[in-house]
Amino acid sequence: MLLIEHDMGLVLGICDRVVVLEFGQVIADGLPDAVRQDPRVIAAYLGGGATSGSGTGDAGTDDGGIMSSTLAD
Repeated sequence: MLLIEHDMGLVLGICDRVVVLEFGQVIADGLPDAVRQDPRVIAAYLGGGATSGSGTGDAGTDDGGIMSSTLAD
């Protein structure tokens, strides 16, 4: 299953694999915990407050990014 979503808390909470795009370019691909810690993902989606690993932050930014993920069947 494919999910395309900007709500990082939702995506990181329910998906097994996450691919993060910013302006059409892949900036991260992997397990949610690894993607959550990626500096490019933090800058584009999570903001500075996300380094605690809470999965919350500025997920509603209007930066042209798309979060797509696969869900477990």
